[in-house]
Amino acid sequence: MWIVDPLSTLLRCYPFQDVTASDLEPLLSSFVRREYRRGETIWSEGDPAEELWFILKGAVHGLHSTPDGEEIVTMLYGPGESFGEIGLFLPDQTRRVRCIATDDTTLMGLPRDRLLAFICDHPAALKRMLEMTSVMAFRQGVSFREHALRDVRRRVAWRLLDMVERHAEPVAGGTRINLRLTQTILAGIVGASRPNVSRALSSFSAAGAIRLEGGYIIVRNADQLRAALGSDEGMLLDADHRS
Repeated sequence: MWIVDPLSTLLRCYPFQDVTASDLEPLLSSFVRREYRRGETIWSEGDPAEELWFILKGAVHGLHSTPDGEEIVTMLYGPGESFGEIGLFLPDQTRRVRCIATDDTTLMGLPRDRLLAFICDHPAALKRMLEMTSVMAFRQGVSFREHALRDVRRRVAWRLLDMVERHAEPVAGGTRINLRLTQTILAGIVGASRPNVSRALSSFSAAGAIRLEGGYIIVRNADQLRAALGSDEGMLLDADHRS
């Protein structure tokens, strides 16, 4: 039995926001459900890419291990988002990074052939999938530029603001990022050491921009984070382009 209504979850996911419930209902029987504990591997590098995955609850992140043993976080997704597009549409249909459950996570996956048939029959969904590909390319380009040209503090500010757009809800005294972000994962995302990320978070906390509470980051003053970006604020996408 589904723990949440899968249809309403799908309709909130970016690829399906422009289709109707009656369009999606025939797809429900094609989905598979999987549950993972925090830290469990969802797939390994080189595994076949056979489904597009949607997050009902929890979060996932991708890891790439360098030859010297460093682990780089290549993606981070939370509830209501889809992931796995890259391997799914590569010619050899293989996963390029390892994918890990960031927290206890429930997923549902749509097989590639059923997804392709659906988006071919529903141009609005196809358009959304193309937009998602463009957004992923944009974010990757910004990430490369940040790692090459910007200091750690600015990279942390950009990532926090990006996650506020995608994974946040209002709480007393600010906006909470609804992902349990360890400093190790955040360090992997921004491409910096854990001590340097810790110092950046401490500086933002001391300035009143954020506070850390129960494993979550609460943004108290987003304007201070935007000020840290300076002229690079245009790197952020608006809330209509979250995937």
